[in-house]
Amino acid sequence: MERWLERIDRVLIYCAILALFLMMCLTTADAIWRYAFNSPITGAYEITEKYLMLMNVFFGMSLMYRGGGLIRVTILTDRLPKKVTIPINHLSQLFSIVYCAILVVGTFQYAVRLFHQGTTLGSIFSLPLWWGAVVIPLGLLLMAFFMLFDLPRVRKGTSALLRDQEGPTAS
Repeated sequence: MERWLERIDRVLIYCAILALFLMMCLTTADAIWRYAFNSPITGAYEITEKYLMLMNVFFGMSLMYRGGGLIRVTILTDRLPKKVTIPINHLSQLFSIVYCAILVVGTFQYAVRLFHQGTTLGSIFSLPLWWGAVVIPLGLLLMAFFMLFDLPRVRKGTSALLRDQEGPTAS
């Protein structure tokens, strides 16, 4: 099951990369047309905001989780003994899964509501907004599944929740 999730994640990550590329191209073209020809591209902002940016953020969430990119405040748990931090980490992981599941349900209901209302973009395009809204629960659901499969690894300390992110600010 985890292999299927990783394959789905890989496809969604490529979609997020494509969305980022399209967002850069559309924003650049819109800026050129706006300032060089005094004629902005109609709907460029709405397409970027309601579709491409959502794909970029929510399709990349599971990769961010698996890479240890979640923000953690560990000032207390760093000073506690391991036998105390393991239950705290389990509770933290369970809370994260439940919270993510609640967000999945709420955002899915939002997408269904947009579908039934037939809401479209405000510009001249008649693109349905539910297409962009479906991206949110899909990305959150994938991240929730990865968190769920990662739950047994919390005891060993190999969970992505506990992984230190190495970056330019790491000391």
